[in-house]
Amino acid sequence: MTLTPDNYSLAIEFDGEINYSGKIIMNVDLLVYGYSFLTTQVDPCNYNTLSGFCPLVPENMTVPSATLSLSNSTISDIPSIAYSIPDLDAVARITILSKSTNESVTCIEARVINSTTVYQAGVSWTLAIITGLALFASTILSIIGYSNIATQISFRTLLFLGFMQSQAMAGLTAVEFKPLVQNWTQNFQWTMSIAHADFLNTITTWFQRATGGTAADLFSEAGDISVGLLKRSTKMLVKRSEPTTDGGSEVLLYGIIRMGYVAGIESTNIFMTGYLVFYFIALVMLLATMALKFGLPPILKTNRVKSRHTFGAQVDWQNFMRGNLCRIAYLSYPQFCVFSMWELYRRDSAAEVVLAITIWLVLTIILGSSTFRVFQHVRSSKGLSGTLTYPLYFDPACLTKWGCLYVHYKAETYYFIIPLLVYTIVKGMIIAFAQHNAMVQAIVLLIFEAGFLASTAVIRPYMDKKSNTFAITAAAINFVNAIFILVFSDIFNQPDLMTGIMGVLFFLYNAIFTLILTIFLLIGLFYAVRLKEPNPGSQRFYDNRASYQSTKGLIEMENRQPDELLALQEVVATAEEYHQQQRPYSPLGGSAKSSSGLHLDLSNNMSSESRWNIDHGHDGSIYNVRRSTAPPSPFDDPIEPTLPLIPSSSGISGRRVKE
Repeated sequence: MTLTPDNYSLAIEFDGEINYSGKIIMNVDLLVYGYSFLTTQVDPCNYNTLSGFCPLVPENMTVPSATLSLSNSTISDIPSIAYSIPDLDAVARITILSKSTNESVTCIEARVINSTTVYQAGVSWTLAIITGLALFASTILSIIGYSNIATQISFRTLLFLGFMQSQAMAGLTAVEFKPLVQNWTQNFQWTMSIAHADFLNTITTWFQRATGGTAADLFSEAGDISVGLLKRSTKMLVKRSEPTTDGGSEVLLYGIIRMGYVAGIESTNIFMTGYLVFYFIALVMLLATMALKFGLPPILKTNRVKSRHTFGAQVDWQNFMRGNLCRIAYLSYPQFCVFSMWELYRRDSAAEVVLAITIWLVLTIILGSSTFRVFQHVRSSKGLSGTLTYPLYFDPACLTKWGCLYVHYKAETYYFIIPLLVYTIVKGMIIAFAQHNAMVQAIVLLIFEAGFLASTAVIRPYMDKKSNTFAITAAAINFVNAIFILVFSDIFNQPDLMTGIMGVLFFLYNAIFTLILTIFLLIGLFYAVRLKEPNPGSQRFYDNRASYQSTKGLIEMENRQPDELLALQEVVATAEEYHQQQRPYSPLGGSAKSSSGLHLDLSNNMSSESRWNIDHGHDGSIYNVRRSTAPPSPFDDPIEPTLPLIPSSSGISGRRVKE
């Protein structure tokens, strides 16, 4: 049924089987978000377009289109919300009565649509492109030395992607969603590698049949499919495919299968579709990394001033590729924690079960072994350095191979890797194994989200205040989503109107926070794009992460004892060979001179003309520029190293210095 208020018309389409004979009267109730706004009685004999219903005769009847003219007063009784909010949750409930006896013959419910929806392919593609560009940008920035900005963009990207994956996983739960909620979460199913393509359906169907499985026929027998609403849900009634109801003619689609049906994917092809899309994305990421390896050095060579060290010597590409594989496993883990577990229950074919077990075990081993090696490395190195910062952030091999797991955390809370991985695994199991019990699924999910929110808010593991604020907010919204999911499970037996209003609220606050995260990410990309190469008179040099201390550490030395300042002079003298062309600088007061003749100006009376700003990056290196020419940096250093100054014994890599 389609309502057009401009011309006061109601278009009706009907395709069904009639088993009653005689004249009828139709009592029509229009319910918008569970509230009855319109009640009227229709006699089909009074409308030429409904002549097929007067009288009824037992037959299969198809009415392609029948238009009824409604009065102005009838249209005015319908609230304007029915036209303005997309994915209208409206139902026309038609009770058919015998005209002669006034007894009820049957009751029919039909959705009333307003032809607008929040499920837009353009939205999904836009978000996917932004996410991909941000991941690529963070990789490039980390390679060329802008590790602080790369870390910030990487955090924003992972937070953005993780929040979208959480919304996609909410759409995979088995509760009864309003159309607005279901279609909103459908926008993010691409984050779980769910994408519709005809050739993918063909390949996955062939593979399943070739390995002994039986393919579903939801779309291949489209003529037998009937889509409708049950109570307040978007559950879909489909003939033949899937386990049937007691009558044997209908099935109820919910959770993961419902998501696949809306996406145009057969229920038996959902796992294999995600599996193939995952490999495609992983291949693209690896090829992009190889392109950087061979394409970036000549570009940098032709666009920057020559330095003492070539680009190729600064990047350990073997460790970098290992780190890239770890990142791919980290990004795709939520997907397979859901679909691999679900496939174990579904068992579409023996081969698919083997693939599900294998891919989950491989990803788990990669992430588990990487986490174990990080802990092992910290334990073995902490005794030598006396701090967590050095083994985590000053060891280039550890940072390159496993940094994607912990680089966004503070040094003392790097262990938060484990709670996050456990959270991902358990949440995936809750969604996968509780598809047939929506209420239990909602309760367990609520308890688990509450625990994760509490741990994030108490530990505050991320690198700075801003990052913790966004991460805690995202966890809080996921917790609120879990509360809404519990309500949608009908555990409180609330009125339909309350459920409808909560569905609108669910869409609004999730859409607002998604927009905020998008802007947050785009701002980071904007500042990254504005980075320019050094001026002609400047020199780019590379600095080992352990060679220098952060600005805060240097400023703290102002209050240390003279022997500590002497140690500082010795370190500066050792580093003089790397900085022969650089002018002496210091943010400290007083003055000192090293044995090699390198002068440390410790005067408190430096003029603004000669004073230098020191922007220390996440990697501990220093970026010195004059105050009069330095562009402001939007990124604060998330790391506060506590190591003494240690001269580098290897090639230098890091930041640029402007004269």
